[in-house]
Amino acid sequence: MKTLPLQNYIDTGFSQLIKYNTLSARFGDGYRQDAPNGINNKIVTWSITYKNLDQENFTTVMNFLDSLKGAEHFYATPRGELQAEWILGDSEVQITETAVQHETDYTYKSITFTIERIN
Repeated sequence: MKTLPLQNYIDTGFSQLIKYNTLSARFGDGYRQDAPNGINNKIVTWSITYKNLDQENFTTVMNFLDSLKGAEHFYATPRGELQAEWILGDSEVQITETAVQHETDYTYKSITFTIERIN
């Protein structure tokens, strides 16, 4: 299985979201019953940004993401956690370009996307 490349380039300002997938039934008398939806109902997503990548590193990360085709699982290690299996969360990737030297038109690119842990 593939591993997310260049993890040391991930910006330290990541965010993590935890949701619980539950089933809920409401009854006419105001009673409500809730239950976990399956045995692995905890959904963990990690929103990460590769910040200020040069062209070579940008190409490395984009080639990796393109190779997943939005559906392939891969390994990643969020800061302070153990390595886990992940998939692209919403299958969207945002790219931002920043010019840093106006005289030479040298630019850096940032890549932001969300991944979802596979339980």
